[in-house]
Order: sequence, then structure tokens, then C-alpha cells
Amino acid sequence: MKHRYANLSSFLLLLATSVQAQTITDSESPIAGDSFVDNYAPYMAPGPGGSGQTWDFSSLVSDSSRTVSFQTPASTGVNGGFPDANIAETTDMTDWTFFESSSAGYDLHGVYLNSLAQEVVYQDPERVLKLPCSMNTAWNDSLGADFTSFGLPIVRSGVIDGLADGSGTLVMPYGTVNNVLRVRTIEDYTDYTLVAIDYLFTTYFYYKPGVRHPILTIFHQEVTTFGTTTTSEFIIWMSQTPGAIEDLTGDVIGMELYPNPASDHVVLSYGGQGEALDLEVTDVSGRVVRTERLPAQPLGFQVHDLDLPGLVKGVYQVRLTAANGRQGMQRLVVR
Repeated sequence: MKHRYANLSSFLLLLATSVQAQTITDSESPIAGDSFVDNYAPYMAPGPGGSGQTWDFSSLVSDSSRTVSFQTPASTGVNGGFPDANIAETTDMTDWTFFESSSAGYDLHGVYLNSLAQEVVYQDPERVLKLPCSMNTAWNDSLGADFTSFGLPIVRSGVIDGLADGSGTLVMPYGTVNNVLRVRTIEDYTDYTLVAIDYLFTTYFYYKPGVRHPILTIFHQEVTTFGTTTTSEFIIWMSQTPGAIEDLTGDVIGMELYPNPASDHVVLSYGGQGEALDLEVTDVSGRVVRTERLPAQPLGFQVHDLDLPGLVKGVYQVRLTAANGRQGMQRLVVR
């Protein structure tokens, strides 16, 4: 958007539409061409649920990493069993997980394991995320698959329960991420073959609106066979590297101000564009009261300290502008 909001009515309209809610939509679903670097780390407790939480994971230390890539199903060459899938995920360009992404949710349709020459097709797809999703959004969905593994027929059936159980601030090793929505899923299913294998997976996903990949994911997985349960716990968190945290969608620069309202200081978090950005603060009359040139930063999550000396109490607009005209705008209340 290249308009200069130079009158009060335009500015008030902007205020009404720029307030960000902690809501995840299909705009946060991955698209073909996306690629994210994730770090693995030892397990830490997910922390409490509820609104206004601060989850501190600043002590996370990576012990390994992976790259998650997304492509069109047709480009995989092994999508024949997944006709309704429209996005495919891989970490090695060999094994693939197929999903259907829509405005109603993100549904698992199955996996193709080249390494085992095995295809698992979900005749009853699993809704791994209901959309739109905001605080207290809940869902329950059945899942089912009939497939063959090493010559043995397997029937998989079970349920997934999902709940957006928390919102607030996520403190990561690289800095603070505001406006985070936490979603908890519990998958409870069984593979029936010569023996019954029971799976109970509890997973916490920490999402940020505008980012097409969880910032942090906490896993607690239990697998029970012959009455013996094996437990696995670990964390995957998105690396803050160029291209890793895409805090923008379309032609909009993703940005946030915290705290807001503020007094003499505010922290601006934004999606780096790989180039310098112009920062501009205007009052309700459209008068420019502050300008600043932000140096070029790599793509991904960036933080800038913005001092507010001399600004009287009131409502302001903070705008970032790139050389190509791409902009981000947020209201700021000074008290």
C-alpha cells in the first residue's frame, strides 16, 4: 500500500484494521517453495496455558538441526495415492508427508516412505489444525488408514483432540516473539496387525500470525506394545536465520510494537527484507513526527529499539517502507 494517510478519517480506518489478533488462518499454512531450518533441543516443559503468558525458552541449546521444505505434490513423483493433497513436506527429499491445506484446516492425508518403499494413505484424513484458530478454538477428529508394512496388513484408527490453550509472549535464545498462540494436540491411535501398537502423542505448537511455520514445537510421545511403553520427549524450534522466520505475507512487512501502549520506549519487531527500511511515525493529523533509517538486515525476525522522546500522549502510526514500496504499519499509543 503506497497511500499517504494524510487525513484523520483514513488514519482512523487504518487503526481499526491494523490491530493484530492472535488468530491463525490458512495464510499461516506453508506454501510450495517454503523452506525452514529447525533446531532440535532437549525437552522442556511447555509451561502454563491461558492468556497473557510469558513462556521462557531462552536457554534452549541446539544439538542438531533439519531443513523442512514444502513442494507441490506433483513435483514429488509419488503423489498418486494422495489425490486431494495440495502440499507436500519433506526433510530429506526422499520421504514425503502429504497434506490438504484449506481455509477450514490443515489435514494429513498420509506419507510416502521411499526409504521403506511404503505408502500410508489416510482414507480418513486427520485434521492436525482447525482454521481459523484463536484462543479456545477446539476440535476433535477421527483418523483412519489401511495399509501394508513389510507384507503385513495394518489398520490404523484413532482420534485427535486439539485446543488453542494459551497466548502471549515467547522468549527464545535470539529474542522475544510477541503475539504468540499456543495450540495443543493429543493424538490417540492404534495400529492393529499381529499385535496392537498404541500411540499417544501430546504436542504443543507455538504459532505467530504471519509466520508459516511453528516458532517452537514440544513433543511428548508414548508408544505401547505388549504392555511396555516407550517415551520420547524433545523440542524443535525454528532457527533465526536468513529466510527462516518469514514475518510477512504478500506485500506487507510484518511488524509489531511492544509494549503498546508505551511511554518513552517501544520494541519494534519486524520481518527483515534484506535491505534498508525507512521508519516513519505520524500523528493523527498525518504530520510526520519522527523518521529513521533502519540498516539492511537479512530476511527473518529482527528487533529494533525505538525511543520516543518528546512525543505527547496520543495515538500514532508507525510505518516501515522498503525501496520497492512494500510497507508495514502499526498503531502506537503513547501514554
